[in-house]
Amino acid sequence: MRSLQLSISGDIKATAPLKDELLTFTMICGESDDDESPVQHIRLGGIDDDHHLEWFAAHDLTRDAEIRISFVDSDVVDAPTRRSRDRLAEASKDRERYEDAKRIYFALRGEYEDDSR
Repeated sequence: MRSLQLSISGDIKATAPLKDELLTFTMICGESDDDESPVQHIRLGGIDDDHHLEWFAAHDLTRDAEIRISFVDSDVVDAPTRRSRDRLAEASKDRERYEDAKRIYFALRGEYEDDSR
């Protein structure tokens, strides 16, 4: 299976699948108030139809950390360590269901409403 593999200083941290129904990404951020204490973050995550996924996250990388992101063929991939619902997608689906119900109601109400009112 085609996969995305994240290594830090030679240590493989996670291997995530690359599939059509899944967006897989790596995010690397660095910020510093001064040169003595940089804060560096890395995340290997993804998004499927209904969830935000995370395979690895670190918020304390050292200045000399070597980050390697590789596309590999792997028989084994890691399960996500975190999975959370995509609230925006849920809200969109709720709106879709509401619009469908409203459309059906207006299409059928003449058949079921009492005209004697």
